[in-house]
Amino acid sequence: RIDLLLYSMEFFNRAAAVFENIYVIPGNHDARATGYALDFLPHLNLANLTYITPKSDRFVYEVCDGLDAFFLPYLEAEKVGTYADFVRLHSDQIKRDTILVAHLYDEQVKLGSESQLITRRVSNVNYKDFGQWFHTVVSGHIHTHQIYQSGAIKVIYPGTMQCHTKHDVGLQKKLMY
Repeated sequence: RIDLLLYSMEFFNRAAAVFENIYVIPGNHDARATGYALDFLPHLNLANLTYITPKSDRFVYEVCDGLDAFFLPYLEAEKVGTYADFVRLHSDQIKRDTILVAHLYDEQVKLGSESQLITRRVSNVNYKDFGQWFHTVVSGHIHTHQIYQSGAIKVIYPGTMQCHTKHDVGLQKKLMY
């Protein structure tokens, strides 16, 4: 919708005036048949905003001194393959301490509004698949804040900052920084 597009453009312009660097990856609600709903971002010409899709060349960026993040966009499994295969394909970019930042649904998760997920159309992962590359995963998709271990990997869902749907009411919110 045009009103959402205008709101989003204003949001990213304001964020770019505040933050030194912004990394954006599409989530499952951004996926559509012709691309992603955020594909307007490169047209904003914001020098400090990096928009990362599966077709990008680079996925790892230094987010603070000595810490790299692998930004993993939402993948439609039927088109691209599994998340682990995608990371393996780009593992030459991983160095030093690298964390995984993604928008994923862990098949092991027990809490949150997505715990009753019944459709396999949303790509699920098992974070144990990423143990050889990452020791920490920071992920969206689960609406409530939770931290748990999946094998040797610490998994952190920050939750949503606001109530966006009736399913978010009463859920604990956290800001990660």
